Amino acid sequence: MSDPRPGNAGRADYPRMLYHADGSTRIAQTPEEHDALHAAGWDTVPGEAHQRRPVTPSPALNTGDPLGEMFRQVLNEVLDERNIGRRRR
Repeated sequence: MSDPRPGNAGRADYPRMLYHADGSTRIAQTPEEHDALHAAGWDTVPGEAHQRRPVTPSPALNTGDPLGEMFRQVLNEVLDERNIGRRRR
């Protein structure tokens, strides 16, 4: 038998992952702690804020990254030579 894990625990298993509408998460270690947090607005069901994918910048698009700038320049030159996705100037 495996140990219960937050996020996929059964009804009586602890620790248990709790979610708040503001996007924060917390782990309840006991049923008593869970009851107290539930009264303060915490729930076992993830809200919309928890299901959104985080926006992460692409390293190749970051300005100030010399390798990304070089990669973009070389790629654009190759595409221009082959008349693929020709950039408008």
